[in-house]
Amino acid sequence: MSKHEHMAHWIGRGIILWACLVLLGCQGKKTITGPDSVDTGPDSVDTGSDAFEPTDVAMVPETTPEDTATDTSPKPDTSVDPCLEHCTNGQPDCGEEGVDCGGGCGPCSSCGDGTCSPGETPASCCQDCAPCCAAVDCTGCGSDEVATCVSNYCFCTAKPPDCGDGTCGAEETACDCPQDCPSLCGDGCCTAGETACGCPQECSSQCGDGCCSQGETACGCPGECSSQCGDGCCTADETACGCPQECVPTCGDGCCSGGESACTCPGECDSQCGDGCCTTGETAAGCCGDCGQCCTKADCPACPNNAQAVCKQGQCSCEEVVPTVVCGDKKCAPGEEDCGTCPGDCPCPTGTTCQNNQCVDPGPEPGCGDKKCAPGVEDCGNCPGDCPCPNGKTCENSQCVDPCTPNCNGKDCGDNGCGGSCGLCQGGQSCNSNGQCVTNCTPNCNGKDCGDNGCGGS
Repeated sequence: MSKHEHMAHWIGRGIILWACLVLLGCQGKKTITGPDSVDTGPDSVDTGSDAFEPTDVAMVPETTPEDTATDTSPKPDTSVDPCLEHCTNGQPDCGEEGVDCGGGCGPCSSCGDGTCSPGETPASCCQDCAPCCAAVDCTGCGSDEVATCVSNYCFCTAKPPDCGDGTCGAEETACDCPQDCPSLCGDGCCTAGETACGCPQECSSQCGDGCCSQGETACGCPGECSSQCGDGCCTADETACGCPQECVPTCGDGCCSGGESACTCPGECDSQCGDGCCTTGETAAGCCGDCGQCCTKADCPACPNNAQAVCKQGQCSCEEVVPTVVCGDKKCAPGEEDCGTCPGDCPCPTGTTCQNNQCVDPGPEPGCGDKKCAPGVEDCGNCPGDCPCPNGKTCENSQCVDPCTPNCNGKDCGDNGCGGSCGLCQGGQSCNSNGQCVTNCTPNCNGKDCGDNGCGGS
């Protein structure tokens, strides 16, 4: 049998073994020795030339009554640590060291800790979830056999006859004779020194091999894989601002998202009327719902007696009900009505008169010469003795005004500046704008198309 036929033979057996293990529900490392028999430990059975059995198989234990008994172990007190309710939300929040672990949520697991944790698979963490990642993980082969890891399962194959002579023969590879042949990507197996970084077609990806390869993410291998929104977890450099589908909004993450508001996170959320808290810039007058007791009087409790509830600037108060004032109801409302605005309701007493909306004693009938100036009856014109003008004033048209000095210098006619005249012009003359009498002129343009009209015009 050639080297390639030999390898194809055992790879085919590995695939059959993997299918068998899936059906049986087995887990653990398997070691197969020799082409015709299988070493299964102290209880091994010779199954014939083409038979094989898994060894070191960790079978799923049967469930016992003790396993199904009621768990009476102490449970975390959620009243002491309110963040424990976040231990199943798939987010690294509330002081957790990872996704739903640490910080009161139980210890965090990581690829390489020996436990195949939820979220880990043979593809993403073969060292925890598969029998082997490379040949170095396989043990139990004889001195005349070489261990190989194919499809994450261990196989022991017989060494070629010339293995160990120091020369890598034509039928030898690093898979069946690593002491003679160098490890090469493409030789059909993942040998010492090879990783999924340089030979992904033969080596399984494992956290710690120096690269982020297929199946790995920052969730299970943050040291090698960059955090990306959509990888299934919220890692250290991600927030709800850039990846809301994976990260829970928290105050301090740089954006106002989720259920945050200026009430819970004033540094990131703008104040909005109606958010339930009175923040900087809001007042009862502008946002009564957040900053006051009321918005309308309907929000206020009932008032006693004849008082009515009112809402002013967000505050409730009770005010006395004031009857409506109506002129003509035969009731004079002090401060609202008087003899001037409503004489029917507020007539003046007999012997008094209404002056300037007040009832006053008119006194004796006014008369010129009684040394009393009766406003509206006497003035400087009809009774200058009772109503003389102040010093420097003169009486003109029954009014005291500043005196005016007539000015007719250089004028023969026209206004003297005080409402008088500087003179009249004789017949045939008129007064020009300069106060000079000039002879009236009749323009004459008969027989002319242009030139003087005889009066200084054209």
